[in-house]
Amino acid sequence: MGGVFLLFASAELVLSAPGYGTDERSSLCREPAHCLRLSAYRTLSEKIPIAKLCRVCYDEIKKIGKETLCMRPVKKVTDSLTEQQYLICPAHINHYGRLFGGQLLKWIDELAGIVAIRHCGATVTTAAIDNLQFQAPAYTGDMIVLRGMVTCVGRSSMEIRVDTYRESLEGKREMINRAYIDMVCIDCKGQPKEVPELIIETEEQRQEQEAAKKRKRMRNQRRLEGF
Repeated sequence: MGGVFLLFASAELVLSAPGYGTDERSSLCREPAHCLRLSAYRTLSEKIPIAKLCRVCYDEIKKIGKETLCMRPVKKVTDSLTEQQYLICPAHINHYGRLFGGQLLKWIDELAGIVAIRHCGATVTTAAIDNLQFQAPAYTGDMIVLRGMVTCVGRSSMEIRVDTYRESLEGKREMINRAYIDMVCIDCKGQPKEVPELIIETEEQRQEQEAAKKRKRMRNQRRLEGF
């Protein structure tokens, strides 16, 4: 990532690198009120170079963040976006002559793990499969393409969306499955480990992030109700 940025999420301030701004004001620092306005942002889509903030504005932002500055790195969705291809063989087929659902689930879990590892740069474990929708079958000889991406991150958790396509010889893709997998980053002792923040760059990514937060609330509610 080029440069050092301040990233804003509600009232919490996230620093991607240490250091203060410059001692002189810049075009972004006409007055400290500029920093107060920045606290209204609710996503990580807004980034301000530290070098363009004077010390007065930097200190004002520090107050807004209630001194909850942290050193979490940041990554984009595209940094961990991963595709994997498979050719369906007879060993992958069930007694109905279709792709065995358990085999596809294995591939989905593996890809979700790769995406999560690329985002956090550490060991991960599967916490939950939130959603798994089989939309169409696949048969022997079909080429299967799995595409995984991070939709939302917590402190140590990551939700990964994995779309599965059946690709024709002409290169046309038909979606046959969509799954959402919750992965957790762990350290060498198996304890949860902090993961990088996620930079939201597009409207589609923002919608996915909001949907992921809703799914998390629903999971928590089911857990409270014993489901």
